[in-house]
Amino acid sequence: MKGPVIIVAIAAVLVLGLLFYFLAGSGDSASSVNADTNTGVNTPSSSNEGDDSTANTGNTAGSPNSHDIVIKGFAFSPKELRIKIGDVVTWSNMDSVGHTVTSDSGSELNSDLFTNGDSYSHVFNQAGTYTYHCKPHPNMKGKVIVR
Repeated sequence: MKGPVIIVAIAAVLVLGLLFYFLAGSGDSASSVNADTNTGVNTPSSSNEGDDSTANTGNTAGSPNSHDIVIKGFAFSPKELRIKIGDVVTWSNMDSVGHTVTSDSGSELNSDLFTNGDSYSHVFNQAGTYTYHCKPHPNMKGKVIVR
């Protein structure tokens, strides 16, 4: 009798875990930035939309800089990053589930699913505003502004 009870309990935990995983990934994936359909690059936006997680780091000497965005707690941090043309951005996944970095419009950012401890890097060679999200969790959103 003990064996069937344990199997039912394990199955219930797995079902609840999957339900939580899929519910945590639901959200609005609409972008409020205009897209330049010729290049797949979003046009610059002047609004920070009240977001306090803006990082304004830059390239002052004209040489490329590296910037890090951490994925943790189903969020990109910083949510908004300002960089210079030619800079490299690396997204590092610190969550226990897989994530992607996917352009809201165009195909500039298009990572495969990467898991805990993995990272994805991209060099930005054109000015513009690049909005992105995570495919499995579309409520996760970020923005890179290249000047």
